[in-house]
Amino acid sequence: MATDALGDGFAETMWIDSDVGFEPDDIDKLRSHQQPIVCGIYPQKGRRVLACHVMPGTEKLIFGEEGGLTEILYAGTGFLLVRRAAYEQIQQNLSLACLPIPPLSHVCFCPLKYRVKMICCEWVNLKNVLSGYRLATKT
Repeated sequence: MATDALGDGFAETMWIDSDVGFEPDDIDKLRSHQQPIVCGIYPQKGRRVLACHVMPGTEKLIFGEEGGLTEILYAGTGFLLVRRAAYEQIQQNLSLACLPIPPLSHVCFCPLKYRVKMICCEWVNLKNVLSGYRLATKT
């Protein structure tokens, strides 16, 4: 699917799992940051655990209006925006003949493996639809 989108000239791919609850403007929030890879963080299915791993030394993530952008090690692909530039950087870094499509699954995407930074957007307040867990934010 991503190979076809990139081949057809699309500038980005947006990956959304069916069990991630979001507001339509959450996609615009990700797109507004102009990052090669940016994601929204959400609780794992059936657990009160975030679907991401932060960089060593990260003391906290602040979700909601007071949040910001934070570099992370990797995250689930349930709400992930990947721009063409990221795919092209992976292609160049790994000396590949064609644009790569990283293995995207319900598990995680680890961009450091491909030498690309991943940023999470803390302004996005997502929830897991199946468990009902939502990130805590100030209102």
